[in-house]
Amino acid sequence: MTANITIDNALLNQAVQVGGLKSQNDTVTLALKEFIERREVKNLIAAFGTVDFDENYDYKAERKKDALDEILRIAKHIPNFDEKKELA
Repeated sequence: MTANITIDNALLNQAVQVGGLKSQNDTVTLALKEFIERREVKNLIAAFGTVDFDENYDYKAERKKDALDEILRIAKHIPNFDEKKELA
């Protein structure tokens, strides 16, 4: 996308020099990407402490449940597999 914007020449030249990139366009593109990344990190950090969690949540139990469900899903394709008999 082409955009006509006014940028301080001294600031842009300094950014090109510090960034070590080949062009002003590459420098502006990198600067925008870095700006977005910093803002996203800032927003993520601001979210710390705002999410409620269940102190009783047992992730290990959930893993076991998920693993058992996957085993049963696969086992259904085994001839003569009887879930009730195998899990008794």
